[in-house]
Amino acid sequence: MPDAPSISHVTIHAAIYAMPRAALRTELVHTLRESHAGRLPRARGSSRFTGVQNMTPIGLRPPEVDQRRASGHWEADLIKSSRNGSAVGTPIKRTSRYIMLTKLDGFDAQYVFEGFTKRLRSVPISLRKTLTYDQGTKMALHENQPGDSRVFRHYVVADSEVELSAIRSQGPGGQHVNKTSTAVHLRFDISASGLPLEVKQRMLASSDTRISSEGVLVIKAQGTRSLESNKAEALSRLHELIEEAFHVPKRRKPTKPTFGSRQRRLEGKSQRSVVKSGRGKVDV
Repeated sequence: MPDAPSISHVTIHAAIYAMPRAALRTELVHTLRESHAGRLPRARGSSRFTGVQNMTPIGLRPPEVDQRRASGHWEADLIKSSRNGSAVGTPIKRTSRYIMLTKLDGFDAQYVFEGFTKRLRSVPISLRKTLTYDQGTKMALHENQPGDSRVFRHYVVADSEVELSAIRSQGPGGQHVNKTSTAVHLRFDISASGLPLEVKQRMLASSDTRISSEGVLVIKAQGTRSLESNKAEALSRLHELIEEAFHVPKRRKPTKPTFGSRQRRLEGKSQRSVVKSGRGKVDV
């Protein structure tokens, strides 16, 4: 009957274990599939997970994510085999339902993050805006992940920080060359932007010739004959430069050659010396 009342098995178990200890309670406990004397916690031990810390609620996502109209928004989950023998990540594009199967070497948060990072690096940065996931332990490192490996940046360049102007394209081409303003000239003041201080320092210290002595980044895009396409290309280059500036270079540690490597080098030199000694003139 569709309107018949139903009771969850969790409610039944809770009611049985809430009964006072007596013969009836013992008899009911023995009828359960696993007749434990008391309810056991879901996770045993001291390392019980209490939830993702400082997570962004799903209600705070941009409206375009729920409407599934704008590109760049993803959702993900795992597909596990029997007895958790292996797992595959499934990042899904919300607009087209396109799935990028991701190889995972493990099930903890570090393996999941490394697998998703490696797989989604092939996606342009303009198409990596948000990733929606559940509240499981696999997302425990969403806040502690280093900035050099984070896939989805939450920094958004304000429109007031970017100066865009249309100029005439140069070089050979179609009928619009040197007649209409289809090229885009982008100016971004690094020092006056809202970027973190360490990111500004890395950008200003770079040897990019597009950065002037005053700290202004100048990007020119004229690859197509469409003003909108060139504008998108200029903004994409800007985001790529900011992405590279977030990367923290790994500090190199001075090392010394090992004993084995020195021995192999000397043996190689000796063998080479024997070969060269046989290249002299031959007396006939």
